[in-house]
Amino acid sequence: MSNIYAMDHIVLNVVDMDKIFNFYINILGLKVERLEEFKEGKVKFPSLRISPDTLIDLFPSNETTPNLDLNHFCLVTKKKKKDLKTL
Repeated sequence: MSNIYAMDHIVLNVVDMDKIFNFYINILGLKVERLEEFKEGKVKFPSLRISPDTLIDLFPSNETTPNLDLNHFCLVTKKKKKDLKTL
C-alpha cells in the first residue's frame, strides 16, 4: 500500500510562457493563477490549477536544452515528518 495519496504540485521550467499558456489554458482548459502579479513582477512565477489541491507552477527559464523542463514535483504522503527521516 502506498503512503502517497496526492500530488501537491509540479514545477516546470518554461522558456516560452505564451506557448505554455496556450496549451494548458486554451487546449486543456486549466485556470491560471497569479498571472497579473507575475506580469507586474510581484511574484516570481504563475501557476495553473489542475484541481483544488494540485498546481502546475511555471518557472521562467532561459534554458534551451531539451528535456530540462521538469524542475521538481511534490507528493503528499500519509507519513509524519518524523517518519520521513528514514528516506
